[in-house]
Amino acid sequence: MKIAVLDCGDECSFKLANGGVMKSAADMAKNFESMDDSTFYHHANESRNDFANWAKEALKDEELAEELQKAKDRKSAQIAAMKRVTFLISELSR
Repeated sequence: MKIAVLDCGDECSFKLANGGVMKSAADMAKNFESMDDSTFYHHANESRNDFANWAKEALKDEELAEELQKAKDRKSAQIAAMKRVTFLISELSR
């Protein structure tokens, strides 16, 4: 299972408006922790959700994408990403 937790590489990395780069759901959870609200809302607002789109298209993780689509703020997005990473790690260690 190579979705979300493992590094997806430079070719599918997500470049944040603040200059940060994410290559996995683990990176996403970590970035949400330190990301300012203006960067979050640049990527996730009423007209789009770049985080959900990236999770679905680049990470091939529909479940994470659905949870991120529901997230209305940075903290809830961080919790969704952290829960998904925790679940995937537990699945990988079986």
